[in-house]
Amino acid sequence: MLYVDDPIPALKRQLAHEILALAERTDVVLVARGLGVDQPRVWDLRAGRLERFSLQKLVRMLANVKRRVVLTIETDEPGGVRWFKLTRERCAFRRSG
Repeated sequence: MLYVDDPIPALKRQLAHEILALAERTDVVLVARGLGVDQPRVWDLRAGRLERFSLQKLVRMLANVKRRVVLTIETDEPGGVRWFKLTRERCAFRRSG
């Protein structure tokens, strides 16, 4: 796979930050119940062990506390993305007959 800078860890950090901000001064039992996970998962989140969470799980945790996640896609490329270079080649077709 081709990843220049993997965006997944940064997205996970952003989602985790939002979850932890909501649960900052709340008991871990209540936080776990509200997020729909068990207490060890909340401790993993608080300890920054984000490799134990998928993006999907983090989004669902936010959805459980009535938060909506919106993904915005931006580009730094002027004129869009160049996927491939088109070349003009002549193809010779022969008819059999």
